[in-house]
Amino acid sequence: MKMTTSKPRAAIYSFLMYFLVIAELGLLSGYRFMFPVPGGANGSAIGLLGLASKNPVYDLAQIGREIGWNFVTSSVIVILAVLAYVFWLGFHRNWGGGGVIAIMNIVPLIGLTNVGNNNVFNFFWCFGTSHILPAMSIFGLQIPADPNNRTGQVAFVCAFFLLTIVAWIAGTRYRNWYAEKYEFDLSVPLS
Repeated sequence: MKMTTSKPRAAIYSFLMYFLVIAELGLLSGYRFMFPVPGGANGSAIGLLGLASKNPVYDLAQIGREIGWNFVTSSVIVILAVLAYVFWLGFHRNWGGGGVIAIMNIVPLIGLTNVGNNNVFNFFWCFGTSHILPAMSIFGLQIPADPNNRTGQVAFVCAFFLLTIVAWIAGTRYRNWYAEKYEFDLSVPLS
């Protein structure tokens, strides 16, 4: 059975693919991007937090110059690829994979429920948003001025969640248009 016709299979494969993308950006790149160790093996004051400690007011050009564009570019590519994938799942009317992707996009908010518990915050929020955090820097949302006020970041996460739903609905609508124009029932005799 194809992945596009099996909802459980699409859900499992979508979870695994998306989790591995988040893990790659979160564990390899995102951890260095968010939690630099000043004076450590990864250099002094690198990453967004290191940049903020040197100069609290900075712009996207400074991020690109001092950190590099690879994180931002990778994040934007991941966002576009996720939306295209969910559109494709919508085209095949497979809510299993699309639902899993949408849920995985909203789950990081669990990390904000108890900021005092660093394990929950680090895993759900920091690693859960590591694939979209660099894209947040385009809008200046990577580090809130007040650590207890993450309204802009939450709005970005919710917007990405809603965009995945819109992409899935757009895929189903496109499929309906495609079916009307190009598909026909072979069991009905042509006259």
